[in-house]
Amino acid sequence: MPALRNLDEAERWYNRDLELESPNDHKGRAETLIQIGNVAYERFKDAKKEGKEEESKHLNAAVDYYQQALALLPPDAVNDLAMTYRNLGNIYADTGDIENSLKNSNQSIQYSETEGNLYQAGETRFNVAITLANNGRLTDALLYARAALRNFESYGGRAKDMEDEAKGLIGEIEEMMKDKG
Repeated sequence: MPALRNLDEAERWYNRDLELESPNDHKGRAETLIQIGNVAYERFKDAKKEGKEEESKHLNAAVDYYQQALALLPPDAVNDLAMTYRNLGNIYADTGDIENSLKNSNQSIQYSETEGNLYQAGETRFNVAITLANNGRLTDALLYARAALRNFESYGGRAKDMEDEAKGLIGEIEEMMKDKG
């Protein structure tokens, strides 16, 4: 809801929350750092859309907050770990650093699967497939897209919209491969 979106206020309140968190509450501090990282990432996307020069400042801040959160998260905070690695994967994809994007995205997939959240793993695989296809790595993109489809199909029709999107992406990648080859 754009009318309610106020990144300055969000950042102010998350920073206030961080001040109030116990220094010993590592998971709570990490969760707040993730939210501050999300605000910085949103600022990056806004700056990029508007062509502003400070976009790298926001991107670096987001990476820093996510890295701080990863250092604090306990090993059993599987969903937080999955989402933080996914966000880092998206950031690196935005900067064209495909190898770091893959490294972080694969970490996210591993944590999602550990948690049994195949839908989330499928979404991450779907995003990786798009990134790889956009960077000409069509064979790898096709593998990720097919794996994403299998993840969505495991929901027995309850993820039909994502199944259809994955099938569409597979078709697009196969078409690109025909045109290239």
